[in-house]
Amino acid sequence: MDPLAQLKDIHLPEQVNQWPIAIGWWLLLLAIVGISIFVFNKIMKKRKLVKVIKQAKTRLSSEQELSSKEIIATLKWTCMHYFSRNQVAALHSNDLLNYLADKLEQQHKAEFITKSENALIHCYRKADVDLYAKDLQSGALFWLTNANFFPLKAAIKESQND
Repeated sequence: MDPLAQLKDIHLPEQVNQWPIAIGWWLLLLAIVGISIFVFNKIMKKRKLVKVIKQAKTRLSSEQELSSKEIIATLKWTCMHYFSRNQVAALHSNDLLNYLADKLEQQHKAEFITKSENALIHCYRKADVDLYAKDLQSGALFWLTNANFFPLKAAIKESQND
């Protein structure tokens, strides 16, 4: 009897299956999905928060001629969205100017007041021509760009600067 005749063919091992995946991979996938949902929600909240500001900027930066009353109405509309309606609705003239200036950082207050003071004070006087509409429009755009709509973030920023 031939000893080589007793040899059998080499058998390959059975193919290793990739399923089920180890628990670590499931945890990693769960963490990635959770972080993605969290980031998506943060982005959507931020977009929702700044939507009114963008609408007001678009209205004020349009090419059409806006009167001082329309510009003030746009500013008040924006303020009522972000701040207390009771505080903003009754304001006019100097009170409105001071309220809007208080929402700016110290370095921006003077520039806003010089751009908008005449228009806000003379807005309620009868006049044939709206002399200060352009100044008020540029002041309103400046205010929308630099105003502190989220006081909590400003308080954090100030505490970091100290």
